[in-house]
Parts: sequence; C-alpha cells; structure tokens
Amino acid sequence: MKVIFLFVGLALSLGAEEIVAVAHPGEEIGEGGTVVWTPLFQAAWDELHKDLGKPVAVDPPNALMERLDGFEWKAEAVMPEGRWKVWAGPATGELIGRANGEAARLLDGGEGPFVVEPRAG
Repeated sequence: MKVIFLFVGLALSLGAEEIVAVAHPGEEIGEGGTVVWTPLFQAAWDELHKDLGKPVAVDPPNALMERLDGFEWKAEAVMPEGRWKVWAGPATGELIGRANGEAARLLDGGEGPFVVEPRAG
C-alpha cells in the first residue's frame, strides 16, 4: 500500500540568495546563504501520526524521523488556526478528492492543488 501525505501552508518569500530548508531546527547547517526552518514540517509530521493512528515505521531507522518524533512544542500556540492542514492515507482518488476540496476552502476557492501522477514503468 502506498501512503502519501499532503500539507498546505503559508509560503515564505525571500531574496535571491540560495535558500536551504531544514526539516528540524537541530539539523547542522553550513555557513552562508539563508536557512529556513518552518514549524509546518513538524506540525505535518505530528498530524501524520495522528491521522494514521501510529508512528510511521521506517526500515532502516532514520535519524531525522527520530528527532521529529522526540521534538516537544506547543503547536497550537505557533500554527495559525484554520490555515493549515495535513491529509494522510493510501494514495487513492478519494483521499485526493477530499484533500483538494478542503485545500480549496483553505485557499479561499479555486481547485485543489493535488494530483496523483501514475508511476512510470
């Protein structure tokens, strides 16, 4: 079963410098450039576990996922209420349809942004 997760959030626009995104604030970063950490990634990870009802099992173990699992914070104090969402589950037309409908409402109309591309081969 193929499982996907989708999330919608706020976009951050920065200057023309090279931008490096990190998934966890504890990641090592190099000098120079601009580094962005968004709590949206952590919030999506946490919500993914809620939606699936259990932690995501990865074999072999993944150090980043272990750090994400151990991160403690107060998401409700950080994340903008009603302006972000995570959808998780098997990659089906039903999930994509639900995600697109809810995303369109979050984005104040239009069509939802998600499609499932068929695998090559």
